[in-house]
Amino acid sequence: MFASDANSIEMTRAATTTLAGTSGRVERMDIEQFSAPAHTFDLIISRLALHYVDDLDAVVSACWRSLSPGGRLVITVVHPVITSHDALRTTNEARTNWVVDDYFHTGARQRNWMDNTVTWYHRTIEDYITALTQADFAITSLRECAPRHDRFDGDTAEFARRQRVPLFLLLAGSRA
Repeated sequence: MFASDANSIEMTRAATTTLAGTSGRVERMDIEQFSAPAHTFDLIISRLALHYVDDLDAVVSACWRSLSPGGRLVITVVHPVITSHDALRTTNEARTNWVVDDYFHTGARQRNWMDNTVTWYHRTIEDYITALTQADFAITSLRECAPRHDRFDGDTAEFARRQRVPLFLLLAGSRA
């Protein structure tokens, strides 16, 4: 079992626990193989997964098909500023800068992430918006998830460091 598989299993357990007593359900599957009957869901959430997907258009289209009219898709990905930077590090100190490189050169990029080599698919913000709109989603939200001071337990230095670069991109769309 790969570390990512173990993490996926643990996340599935946590989500199942969170949804206990509700009509919600959790299904663990390969996102690139996602398929569900038309109008199955009212809400689909993809949390920090789509930057691992090669064929984003196919996944977004599959989500659109499986949503009921008025259904919503909410996604978060690692911000394109992060997926476009040179990830090689020569120190264990907290990063204080990010060098954006080849931002408009999209595609697979190897990264050292949590002691594993992973492939992130770098896309621009425009690429994500285009994928959603070409699948006929109406964009309802675009957020770059600025850090909130109240989440840093008074650690003003860490809060200031986290304000330097956006870490996440959140997009939401609805099916007409």
